[in-house]
Amino acid sequence: MTALASTTPARHTIPTLRVLAALRAAGESGLYGTELMQACGLKSGTVYPMLDRLFDRGLIVERRVGRCGYVHLTEDGRRALLDGVRWVWRERNRSLARAREMTTVLVELGAVPGEAAESGAAG
Repeated sequence: MTALASTTPARHTIPTLRVLAALRAAGESGLYGTELMQACGLKSGTVYPMLDRLFDRGLIVERRVGRCGYVHLTEDGRRALLDGVRWVWRERNRSLARAREMTTVLVELGAVPGEAAESGAAG
């Protein structure tokens, strides 16, 4: 398979980021499908359709060695991983901010005792 350039961003799902991160960690040696499934803890029904999408977006390439096809990240794939990690952190921070705001409102309304809210926020 060859990689096609595309302006469509990769979906920032946790399984997609797992695959991209595993390929990043594998470096130049790459991974073949079974290794990728084991490294990510994902099943073939998740990994192989995802690989097709990543190939179509130009984020990965396949290099054949004998009968095995080893998957490697492209430079665009490395950028997509970094963008995805940034996205996850932004969403995590937004969720934490919303949780703090909701806790404050509940405490102000007397729906949650202040001590319970503080112990839950600290954990």
